[in-house]
Amino acid sequence: MTQLRVTDKTLNGNPNQKAILKACVIDRILRVAVRAGRKFGKTFTAVRVAIGWATGKGVFDKVILVAAPEYKYLSDQMVPEFYRALVPEELKGGSWGTAYNKTGGIIELANGSKFLLRSMDNPDAVRPLSVDGLIAEEFGLWSRYAWEECVRATLIMKQAPALFIFTPKGMNQAYELWQRAVGGAKDHAAFHFTSYDGPAPKAAIDAEAATMPEGVRRQEIYAEFLEDLGGVFQGVMDCVAGDKESALLNEIYVIGADVGEVHDFNVATVVRRSTKAVVEQVRFTGVEPEMVVDRFKALSDQYNGAVVLIDNTGLGWAVWGRLKTLGVPVKPYRFTAESKRQLIANLVMMISQRSIRYPDIPELINELQIYEAKQLPSGTVQYGAPSGYHDDCVTALALACWELGHGIQITDFRPVMGRERSQLPAGPF
Repeated sequence: MTQLRVTDKTLNGNPNQKAILKACVIDRILRVAVRAGRKFGKTFTAVRVAIGWATGKGVFDKVILVAAPEYKYLSDQMVPEFYRALVPEELKGGSWGTAYNKTGGIIELANGSKFLLRSMDNPDAVRPLSVDGLIAEEFGLWSRYAWEECVRATLIMKQAPALFIFTPKGMNQAYELWQRAVGGAKDHAAFHFTSYDGPAPKAAIDAEAATMPEGVRRQEIYAEFLEDLGGVFQGVMDCVAGDKESALLNEIYVIGADVGEVHDFNVATVVRRSTKAVVEQVRFTGVEPEMVVDRFKALSDQYNGAVVLIDNTGLGWAVWGRLKTLGVPVKPYRFTAESKRQLIANLVMMISQRSIRYPDIPELINELQIYEAKQLPSGTVQYGAPSGYHDDCVTALALACWELGHGIQITDFRPVMGRERSQLPAGPF
């Protein structure tokens, strides 16, 4: 029988993490779905499963695909966890410096096995692979295309096992996988753990949960599948349709652009005017302002000289000015409490009336679903993502939709607060 390479001490003695490891490494269940709250130790557990597949007596030359929604998950979470978990005698050349190829995204072991670290913002890159195991990190944030069209085929040749581990993010492919697993599908297993079921101290989880709206707490702490939990945008999933597409001759496009602060994302969303369909979204961080300018200009050029409506507050001011100097057709949108209310109200109306559509872009859909409105003591309504989350995709989409031509003055929009549900006013605002 296969022996677990990972000791009780390494797993902090947590029986739930060990149950996942046993299902994947000892029992060799082909499809293991784990939905778990934040701080459960998802990355910690996933890395130990990957090591269990790649090492052990008589195990050599295994190729394990470790896939995450975007590069930052790999660089900031997965790689450091592998560094902590692997011991020198397991590494190629006996050292991390020899074993880890950052440029190629490969960790090589002394037994010939390797971990391929791949980001699902470029899922087509994994198409040629045939692997011996898959770690699908934060599977709820993957696009359906990444799994169904690109990654799934890499498992077929070797009938490789896969661990899908995630905190739920709406009713998407992760929900469908979970339903198959709990429904008794052959060679499937399902685990559901809350944040309290991991090794993190209860007091720390209580403190974090206390700051969350109820819906976010149910999703992030208790790992429940919820839809439109923020309450501002209703019918988010009803607008999912189509795929990204390249620019078409003689078509007119508009771009909404949100410039991130230091730790936020820069996002630009392209909408085809004739169909009111999102055809592209770029999302990136960690670059200098001049590189942001270059990316936005290239996107405008690519889509037939599309007009860019940009939030020109904060860092956006410098980006807007530089784009204007370069001859990009760019317009400023200055955020105030009232201008943001009107911007969001317009997007609320378009989503509720199904007059905008967008592809299955997990980051965008999750941001729309958790977006919330909070009333401050002053009476002012504040819009945005819950604390610790991003809303850059929402802002970029809202700007693009505004540039499509709202043609109205929105005066009677009242946001949905918390779990309250209400009808939008009939007819134009």
